[in-house]
Amino acid sequence: MLSLGRSGRAVVILLVLAMLLASCGFHLRGKIQLPAVFSATHVKGADLSLVNDIKRALRGAGGAIVDEKAEATVSIELLRVKYSRAVRSINKQGIAVGYELQYEVNYRVSGLAKVRLVPDVRIVLKRTLDYGDKKMQILQKGIEENLLKQEMRDEIVRQVIARLASITVGLVDNRRPRSA
Repeated sequence: MLSLGRSGRAVVILLVLAMLLASCGFHLRGKIQLPAVFSATHVKGADLSLVNDIKRALRGAGGAIVDEKAEATVSIELLRVKYSRAVRSINKQGIAVGYELQYEVNYRVSGLAKVRLVPDVRIVLKRTLDYGDKKMQILQKGIEENLLKQEMRDEIVRQVIARLASITVGLVDNRRPRSA
C-alpha cells in the first residue's frame, strides 16, 4: 500500500475537491461579452452613480456608450431606483438594532424606433443589518450600511449586464443599416 506524506495527502484532497467542484457545475464568473448591437448604447436615469456603474460595466463587457439617444442602437432607461431601510428589531430600550435594507431598480431596454427588446425588468435585493445589543459607534453602523448598499448596487449591475448579454430577440431587425 502507498504511504502518502503530509503534502501528498494535501494534494489528493485538493484534487478530490477540484473534481467535486467541476462535477457539480460550479464555474468561476467569467467575463460577459455583449452582442455587437451594444456598440452604441445610451444609458439614462436619475441615479447618476448607478448610471455610471452600468456604463462602466457595459464598457467592460465590450459595449460602447453614446451621449445622445439619437445615436444609440440600444437605450437603457432606469425607470425607478429606490433604496430603503426599515427597522426590523429594537432592543429593550426601544433603540433600533436591526434593519432590513432594500434596493429596487426598474429598467427598460429599447432598440431603434423604441422597439422593446425585453419586457420592463424589476430587480429587488434585500439584506439584513443586525447590530444586536452591541454598543457600536454611529459611524461604524453607517460604514457597514454603506458597504452593504454598495454590494447590492454591484449585484444589480451584474444582473443588468447578464440580462443584456442574454438578449437575442429583436436584435437582427434592430441593427442600423450599413452605409454604402
